[in-house]
Amino acid sequence: MQSSRLVSTARRGWAAAVAIGLIAIVAAGCGTPGAPAANPNGTPLSGTPTTPASRFPWSSGDDTPDDPPPPDNGNSPGGPTDEQLAALLADQDHDGVRTLDEILNGTNPLDPDTDDDGLNDGEEQVHHTNPLDADTDDDGVPDGTEVADHTSPVDADTDDDGAGDGEEKAEGTDANDPDTDDDGVDDGDEDDCDGDGDEDDDHDGMNDQDGDTDDCGTDPKDADSDDDGVDDGQERMDGTNPLNADSDGDGLSDGMEKLVGADPLDSDTDDDGLADGEEVGLGTDPSDADSDDDGLTDGEEHLLGSNPNDNDSDDDGTPDAQDPDVVEP
Repeated sequence: MQSSRLVSTARRGWAAAVAIGLIAIVAAGCGTPGAPAANPNGTPLSGTPTTPASRFPWSSGDDTPDDPPPPDNGNSPGGPTDEQLAALLADQDHDGVRTLDEILNGTNPLDPDTDDDGLNDGEEQVHHTNPLDADTDDDGVPDGTEVADHTSPVDADTDDDGAGDGEEKAEGTDANDPDTDDDGVDDGDEDDCDGDGDEDDDHDGMNDQDGDTDDCGTDPKDADSDDDGVDDGQERMDGTNPLNADSDGDGLSDGMEKLVGADPLDSDTDDDGLADGEEVGLGTDPSDADSDDDGLTDGEEHLLGSNPNDNDSDDDGTPDAQDPDVVEP
């Protein structure tokens, strides 16, 4: 009894009448609004009318709907039949969405995946994606692929690191980890070495994605892009170049400079006339201008030929700074 009352109510609905007209058009191969053409062979859906006069059940025969009749307790011959209503309430393409809902949503009731993105129309409802748009968030990755990758199909930058999911997929970084290589720099910032928000570090109108090899562009998959012993994030804080192992060109890598206490941004940390790399080669202290405290700087000793690690190079009892001849006793 309850079932008969529901059917009678549905028959009297104008929306149901229009929907039956639409589904008949779909069955004839005309497609749904906003969706690809379906059912090209024109095979009618089960229970749907196909003749022009019956596409709109309340029609005078000119294939256009007239005003719906008044309620008739379900007995009017012009109303949709139980079979037609059953077709509307069925899931013709087995995607988890009723045919009537697909028509109202603009999806194709005969194609389980209207936009061919790898998610069927029912799954799109679950993930709140657009079943008429293969890439809901416009990040370059189809919705179905995003679900498989466990990224968000409705957020172009799932991990909020400044690099879109599509960009991360292309570069091989983890779109669910803002700092893939754990170097202290977000993946999206690895292309902006000076941190000014502009990936065009040399301001020539191109960035590294355009093929500009002069831009910084550290490797978001390598914590130490220049292999100098200092992570890219630390180099950014230090002000050194994460793509140049020897930022100041003194012969010592930035990592080695930190180990010996020298300044990786100053080629002659102690201003003694010898580059830090030379001092390490001579065994002197690059952070002490007079390694042997004899009154002569290491650079002066190097010029005189004395030993910058021996305050009396000729062992004559006179400190080098007071010795007129530092190499002869």
